[in-house]
Amino acid sequence: MTSMFEQAVGAQKEEELDRLRAEIEQLKLTQTSGSGEPGFIQIPVAQIVALRLPDNLKQPRRYFDPEKLAKLRDSIQKHGQVLEPILVRRAADGLYETISGERRWRCCKELRLDFIPAMVVEMGDETALEVALIAHLLSEEISAIEETDSILSLLKLRLGQTFEEVKQFLIAIKNYQSRGDGAELIEASSDKVAIIEAVLEEFGLKVSSFVSNRLPLLNLNPQIIEAVRSGEISPTSATLINRTPEHHQVALIDFSKTATKTQLKEKIDHLKQMEWSQRVNSEVEGDNSGIIMPASHLQSEVDNSGIIMTTVPVQERIYTRLKSIRRRKSLLKDQRVQEHLAQVDSVLEKIEAIAGEKGISLS
Repeated sequence: MTSMFEQAVGAQKEEELDRLRAEIEQLKLTQTSGSGEPGFIQIPVAQIVALRLPDNLKQPRRYFDPEKLAKLRDSIQKHGQVLEPILVRRAADGLYETISGERRWRCCKELRLDFIPAMVVEMGDETALEVALIAHLLSEEISAIEETDSILSLLKLRLGQTFEEVKQFLIAIKNYQSRGDGAELIEASSDKVAIIEAVLEEFGLKVSSFVSNRLPLLNLNPQIIEAVRSGEISPTSATLINRTPEHHQVALIDFSKTATKTQLKEKIDHLKQMEWSQRVNSEVEGDNSGIIMPASHLQSEVDNSGIIMTTVPVQERIYTRLKSIRRRKSLLKDQRVQEHLAQVDSVLEKIEAIAGEKGISLS
């Protein structure tokens, strides 16, 4: 059976990204081939599995938001069927593997539907992953972390390099473009530079902004980014957990596997309040160095939860200001504010490190 995807599969891996992208978009708009015959078949849901790849290749989509899955499931149930065919390949064991449309297939399994419309294509592992990556990048629901990870995966495939090699090469390109550094390396790899720029351009990105604004998103603690990549937690939860002290992160990862974003935020706020109270009590009663804080230097106030917070003057100013900022939701949306708060967090981490050097426990 001839289809637009069979033509794409026959093309070389170096074909322009926009062509394959256009073909995936076209799939969403048509359910018939050019011959007028159906471009898809009805496949038993029970005979479909998620895309299976060798260990060195990983699927782009591993986290599925429960709320969004529920909305999609309700939509499918309302219509009694899936209106948009999924894309699958036939495996050696006779089963079909999802290349694009895994969410729809998962919903059909939950609804116990017998069949789902699908287009069947022949694809090798790398080509299947490349198409899956592009389909994932086209998703309107993709997070910045997922998009960054998927773009790096796509570049890894196109360049034949490791993730770390791709990241280092991106940094080298940025340094060359901004300061003229490493001209010999970049000029000798002009073909790779062209591939990178073409891929990023398809998603409205440039090397400089990708390196400055996107790569840092993957600087989460290893245990957190691994939880995202394995599909255990959402990218949003990962960002929230990464802002907490490292000794809380394992427990918070485990908690967020079954918790909503709101529940996770409440859990983190509760931990912060507990730690703050413990620190304040330590300051009032005398810290581990044996120094007693004079009562004349202490003040008290009641926060929104009703907890009495006793602080020394500089700490009170910091706490009061942060509490005031926190109430202004529109202010927190400003990227500049987020950057400054990150700097404050970094300063606090340095103070905690100094405490550690002095043998002072803050926990």
